[in-house]
Amino acid sequence: MVSQLCDGKSRKDEAPGFAILDENKVYASVWDAIEPDPVEAENLKLRSSLMLALTRHIKNEGLTQAQAAHLLGVTQPRISNLIHGKIDLFGLDLW
Repeated sequence: MVSQLCDGKSRKDEAPGFAILDENKVYASVWDAIEPDPVEAENLKLRSSLMLALTRHIKNEGLTQAQAAHLLGVTQPRISNLIHGKIDLFGLDLW
């Protein structure tokens, strides 16, 4: 069976790493549509919300990446990854 993915391309069901979307189903968020595991989808929602809030704060305060990095105690490349939405590089680990 061949299914259509988010990008409009068709792939076989067994293609690893791709969620098969039901074009008639309404998803609560993009994360629910692309991540079949509800726990991981929720984790992605939380991470993206936090990343957006931090990015907006940095922008609203007019901070450079270097200034934001200093205030948050991370490196400038880490802030660059944040601003460019590299969600796979961020987690919600508590310590």
